[in-house]
Amino acid sequence: MKVLAIHTQHNATCAFMDNGNIKCVVSEEKFSNIKNDASFPKQSILYIKENYSVDYFDYVIICAEQCEIDLQGGRGPIVSINSSFFISLYQQLVLNAHRLGFGWAYRVAQKFKFQITKPKRQRQITRYLRSLDFVKFGDVIFYDHHDCHAFASYGALRGSEKEALVFTADGQGDLSAARVYLANKKGLTRIANTYWTHSVGELYGKVTQLLGMRQLEHEYKVMGLAPYVANKDYYRETKNRLFGGLIKVREDLTFESRFPMNLSARVLAAKIPFHRFDNVAAALQDFTEEVVVEWVSKAIAKTGINTIYTGGGLFMNVKVNKRLQEMDEVRIAKFMPSSGDESLPIGACYKFYLETTGVFCKPLRHVYLGPAYSNKAIEGFINQSRLVDRYEIEFVDDIEYHIAQRLADGEVVARFKGAAEWGARSLGNRAILARPDRMESFFMVNDQVKMRDFWMPFAPSILREAHKSYLQMGKVTRAPFMITSFDSTDKGRSDFCAAMHNRDKTLRAQIVDESASPSYHKLISYFHDLTGIGGVLNTSFNLHGYPLVCSPQQAMFTIDSCDLRYLALENYFLVKRVQSVG
Repeated sequence: MKVLAIHTQHNATCAFMDNGNIKCVVSEEKFSNIKNDASFPKQSILYIKENYSVDYFDYVIICAEQCEIDLQGGRGPIVSINSSFFISLYQQLVLNAHRLGFGWAYRVAQKFKFQITKPKRQRQITRYLRSLDFVKFGDVIFYDHHDCHAFASYGALRGSEKEALVFTADGQGDLSAARVYLANKKGLTRIANTYWTHSVGELYGKVTQLLGMRQLEHEYKVMGLAPYVANKDYYRETKNRLFGGLIKVREDLTFESRFPMNLSARVLAAKIPFHRFDNVAAALQDFTEEVVVEWVSKAIAKTGINTIYTGGGLFMNVKVNKRLQEMDEVRIAKFMPSSGDESLPIGACYKFYLETTGVFCKPLRHVYLGPAYSNKAIEGFINQSRLVDRYEIEFVDDIEYHIAQRLADGEVVARFKGAAEWGARSLGNRAILARPDRMESFFMVNDQVKMRDFWMPFAPSILREAHKSYLQMGKVTRAPFMITSFDSTDKGRSDFCAAMHNRDKTLRAQIVDESASPSYHKLISYFHDLTGIGGVLNTSFNLHGYPLVCSPQQAMFTIDSCDLRYLALENYFLVKRVQSVG
């Protein structure tokens, strides 16, 4: 049975499942080179169809009960607090209604609108899918947004425990902002649901916007900035003034806010300019961690279950995840890799397989689920593009050792190897690598390629065999997806000074297991033999503002657009020729 799961909005993504095996997960941004591309994922579907020789999908699953299709392409709408007179008037009426205790009427109206428009939108999407001449399929199924988040996390990471709690949280989806599920081998049962206007994730996004950054994209910058706060007393005062009592955790495990969080920018816009930007970032991060920890703590106390799974965009926040894994009440914590909306198709596949067979399909062993290119394909690309005119090119049998030597010598090397990673994190196959024990590496990568904010750290990839020397792991036993962070040891602060957060000394580490990534593990092992350091600096292979590269064409676009000189394309090693002056 062949199943195609499609997420059609922010960071549009497709997953292909064949007889219970998830074969491929790929986002439209990988083909368009537009970060978080929200257009209908036509190129992703074509890639799956052509590379897996699929003429007919038995089912197509849309990862939302009510969604839209962007036929224009691009990044999706830019959220703005500058509204027309009538929209501003409507927003003010909504705020006044909540202050007067009539917020329930707004929720009832929204739910009524959702139920009325849902069938119409589903018919429109089905008709659009049927009109496409490049894909043929049977039934179309619509799944709830947060159910997909929950099934993605529990399905992909499922362990041997009898019961677990699954937490989902994001800006919003299908009128929900957060949920708690009870999970076991029979499935997932929802035990709490937070209405979307009480969203912690929406608050984080709106404050990101008020700080002059882009909602749904730059929240990680606010998280990275937070530890740089100049004075903790100042940020605590800011936290109390801006966020004190703004969102509370109810005994029924739902969130309750004083007013709709989708309008929080309108309320906070008049207050934030009177607080330092670093204090605002620190206050927001601390408030978010505090509320989420309270939420999880209450759920554990209520159910007696201390194994937790998380999914949804809020849990892309690695500092929130760090707080959760350090909770005394938590025995095991598992965080969905790249847990934003790009994970929804994975959850849809797990949910569908459970509903049709009565059992879960196998968890994901790794997330190298995107396009791959053979050495023969790379050779053809090199010849067709006449790269020899601009690069010195050498075929190297043991390319991993060759890269390790360059890294040991202090060079920065871009690596393009094997199947592309699904998701937002570089996990070694589309990576820019450097020596992690020299701050020169940080400045070289930032100045040559990234050119991003000074406070944003890079991350390390560390051998499983060596990670205990560098990371204070606590109860965590595996961290292969770079989705949480750890306090560093003294040796970690020494060997990874260029690959850590230089304010709080945490490491957003990827622990590399040989079984999941043998060639990357081999490269780092060589580097360890040469230097005595059990890891490398790893940052995503892309220019700032672009998605992680996928194809050889995108790799060359990146290299040609920056000062990086060294690129390993599969087993081909390319060195950019230095242009003589005069």
